[in-house]
Amino acid sequence: MDLKSEIITNIGNCYHQQSLYNDALEKYREAIRLGELSEEINYIKAKNYNNIGNLYETVKTPKDSAYYYYCKAYYYFKNDYKNTQTQKKNTIGATICTNLGEVWSTNNRIDSSKYYFNKAALYNNKAKDITLGAVLEQKIGVLYYHSHDYKTAEYHLEKAKTVFEEKEDIYKLSESYTSLIKLNKILGNEKKQTEYKDLLLTIEKKINAIQGSARAATLDNVIKEKNEVFRKKEVRLYWIITIILLITLLVIIFSVYSHKRKKDSSFLTLQKERDIIQQKEIEANELKLKINESFDEVVQLAKDNSPEFLIRFQEVYPQVCSAILKINPQLISSELKFCALLFLNFSTKDIAEYTFTSPKTVQNRKNGIRKKLNIPSDTDLYLWFKNL
Repeated sequence: MDLKSEIITNIGNCYHQQSLYNDALEKYREAIRLGELSEEINYIKAKNYNNIGNLYETVKTPKDSAYYYYCKAYYYFKNDYKNTQTQKKNTIGATICTNLGEVWSTNNRIDSSKYYFNKAALYNNKAKDITLGAVLEQKIGVLYYHSHDYKTAEYHLEKAKTVFEEKEDIYKLSESYTSLIKLNKILGNEKKQTEYKDLLLTIEKKINAIQGSARAATLDNVIKEKNEVFRKKEVRLYWIITIILLITLLVIIFSVYSHKRKKDSSFLTLQKERDIIQQKEIEANELKLKINESFDEVVQLAKDNSPEFLIRFQEVYPQVCSAILKINPQLISSELKFCALLFLNFSTKDIAEYTFTSPKTVQNRKNGIRKKLNIPSDTDLYLWFKNL
């Protein structure tokens, strides 16, 4: 169970890296559920709640959401750390404390930020994770940058950059070069600023190339999982059809046996039963087609930004719009259409692309929908619509 939970967590990390945030969140929560019976449940929870906090920070939800999950991760880490202290547990402790320190740094709480960075350093001294140590140096450098202690910031940022270059960690180098560009602009060092800009451009080209192929592979995996879900539904539907046919067959046998002495009405009885079978088969086939085609049709209308999308959505999912309008009857058609996109699990990026708007506009509309439907800020918007 521990291994399976770890695999699911890693799949979630792949989705997260490819901006498939809802799929990543689902995997992190699945990993936690799988680990419930494990002896290392506290470690599993600490790791995955930290990942969820990082996910919420990535999608720029209110900082309280990320901080909540980081605190939750730290709580389970401390419970686990009291029992055994291993390298991997010191590593996750250092990671969680680094993230908490960064949250406080972003909110200009210098003392709180330094407190958690110091704890992260203590854990990492035991874990001896060179890359994690460099990440911590990077965060500390940014902290000093915001505190206007530019020389100290430069020392830590350069130290982090050196490790990332040795490790050839292009993702961390991108962040490192970006910070050094800002710093050298403040320091007035145009030569270094130009040098880091050139390095950043080279790194970003590599990242884009890697992400392109990785995104294709990840999307293939997502499609396979979705197809597996539909396959299971199809199998379930076949079972229903089989049961219906068996029941119908039993009814026929019973009817024939009961009325075999009534020769004058036997033909009509048999014909009636045949009609029942045929009708059941027609209904079953129609149900199967409806399940597969209606969903695909609605999704395609959404992708095409078709004016027929909302009408068709209400036909396929009438209970959704009814439930939304019960909460707020004043919602207009465009707001109902936006809610429908959220119900269908379209990401911010997808909504922006298909409605020809910017991600920022989509995020603002999400916040507006939260207010109009009284959805708490710490509640995941997609999960809320899924549970309607």
